[in-house]
Amino acid sequence: VSVGEALNTIVVTTDRIAKIIKSLKALARNESGGEMENRDVRVVVQEAVEIAQDRLHRNSVRLDLVGMDSAAEVFCRETEIGQVLINMLNNSCDAVSKLQDRWVRLRVEQDDDFVHVSCTDSGGGIPTDVTERMFRTYFTTKSKSGGMGIGLSISKEIVERHGGRLIYSLDGQNTRFIMSLPRAQAGSKSA
Repeated sequence: VSVGEALNTIVVTTDRIAKIIKSLKALARNESGGEMENRDVRVVVQEAVEIAQDRLHRNSVRLDLVGMDSAAEVFCRETEIGQVLINMLNNSCDAVSKLQDRWVRLRVEQDDDFVHVSCTDSGGGIPTDVTERMFRTYFTTKSKSGGMGIGLSISKEIVERHGGRLIYSLDGQNTRFIMSLPRAQAGSKSA
């Protein structure tokens, strides 16, 4: 490895670390969750991706972002919605990390009332006996060292406090969760 290549690697790594720190700071701006504000969900998605990117990369999981080309504002606590997105990305990463074909797709879509962020991964879906219990507190399919079973239940609670819903979709052949949040209304406090 030449000195130039080594320096380039250092610069790229430093930039990546700086982006992760910036995203962590953005998500942790207010430990109490902060006030509800109009936020472009694409910004929240990007910040969550910066935090989850290293884990995805270490597990050779490809991440695709779809629908990031038009504004999609929601009235939310950015920190909390960021936590939900990170949980969705981490769960998908864990689920596909041992598969041959490893990918995760985040898609942002909107209709008249809601902004929908779906997290689809290359997994083949979740067994029915698990789907019936997966949103319960302390339920987990991971080994004792792999999780406490509170991520999905807390995520669902956060989304519902925002007037939205978090569901597991039975449509399609892959594993997909959809977070739907009410669109920002005119006159709501804007960031």
